[in-house]
Amino acid sequence: MQKNNKNRLLTVFLVLVIAACVQIVFAKITNSGQPKFDCTPNPVTVNSEVTCTASGIGNKNRPINIFWYDPSGIQQNESYLCNPIGACVSVYTPTSAGVWKIELLKTKTNTIEAVVMLTVNGI
Repeated sequence: MQKNNKNRLLTVFLVLVIAACVQIVFAKITNSGQPKFDCTPNPVTVNSEVTCTASGIGNKNRPINIFWYDPSGIQQNESYLCNPIGACVSVYTPTSAGVWKIELLKTKTNTIEAVVMLTVNGI
């Protein structure tokens, strides 16, 4: 009877250790490398909504801001809607035609993580 209890405790301990290892490996995979950053649709027609998404950012790189610059280089929008697992979304409607620059910026270190060039066509 006592041997069964020890085996159960050992099994529970091993399961907990394995679960912790899986969490560590998953965190390293999801937080490694460059983030994925894309805006859709691209190209788009002026006055149409665009959604930019960033993933693979991870908690270590937060806070993150997404800046939208019009064809003249003037900042038109800033957002920082990120969830705890490192995914960010920014939705904006460009109001002028031309090539817009959207930057994913790590604000803690003022580092540009990624850039998307968005083509906005006139009507």
